[in-house]
Amino acid sequence: MSNPFQDQSQISHIWLTRECNLSCGYCRVVRDTPGLKPVADYEKDELQAKHWFENIKILNKLGSKFFLMYGAEPLRYKGLGELLDLLNQTDIHYSVHSNGTLQTELDELISKRPLKGLTLSWDPTVFDRSVMGKTNVAKKLFLKYKEQVPDLTVTMTLLPSITEGDNIERFIDGVQWFREQGIWCSITVIDHARNEHYDFSYVPWTKENKIQVNPRFMELVHMLKTIYADGKLIHNNPEWFDELEETTSKENFYCETPWAFNVIDADGSLRMCNRIKGNKLPKYTPKDMIDKPEEVMAAFKDDYKNMCIGCSWDCAAQATVHRRYPDKYTKEDVDKQFTH
Repeated sequence: MSNPFQDQSQISHIWLTRECNLSCGYCRVVRDTPGLKPVADYEKDELQAKHWFENIKILNKLGSKFFLMYGAEPLRYKGLGELLDLLNQTDIHYSVHSNGTLQTELDELISKRPLKGLTLSWDPTVFDRSVMGKTNVAKKLFLKYKEQVPDLTVTMTLLPSITEGDNIERFIDGVQWFREQGIWCSITVIDHARNEHYDFSYVPWTKENKIQVNPRFMELVHMLKTIYADGKLIHNNPEWFDELEETTSKENFYCETPWAFNVIDADGSLRMCNRIKGNKLPKYTPKDMIDKPEEVMAAFKDDYKNMCIGCSWDCAAQATVHRRYPDKYTKEDVDKQFTH
């Protein structure tokens, strides 16, 4: 009997820890969600590096080619160095997704081993927080790590304030600058909690929290598509920009196959997706996807049916572009886009 999970997901998100040195107001990863496992319990249930390695090998065997090491803050995971040492002995591609504030810890990590990939966040519209500091300081930080890490990516989030003042110009200037330095950009939109089951974001779905899709916003979309056409180094495919108006104004995308994008929580349990923990699915682990795949698939479908009411879908849209646009993209195109 064929495994229904085989070659369904090419990208996996690994939540190594729920610990973080920050407590950002929009993040629910570090806060308790009523009815779900308390965040404090994840610390005592965190997997050892060797167990994470076994899980990653299972997902790789099932078809995942790219692994994004998340947290909360992955540099707070005590076994990170050991895990990366194990992964560096394989051809498995990964990127450590850090908030960029623990520079001493990151420098120490890199000094002891080569790092295949590093992903940092950058917000050109904010100038008074300690996360990245002022724009020129943040750029120096990226140039520093560009010399040390072969695959450096920046994530840039479209926030509700993007159409205010000169935020769009700052955003575009940032995208252009990163591309000139050979740094890949990954553009995302703000996540919202659409109901009580959405345990990733602490930001409710309200009119005030939504991005305003107006002529300025559409101007931004046009500029991003032009930049992409001028030379890649942007993870988002052109079709994603075409869909961006509906994505941000409605967030009503239904992926229909949440198992096409693996997400593993800090205790090794399966999540339905990045946004939703799930009810039945967290009882299973990646090993169960091989040992009892039909049972796990039933749990996926049940949680999806009962909990999901749509989202911006940007985390999975790019990973499934070859299925939505088979005349333009192959599975190999997706692999190349993320593993560079």
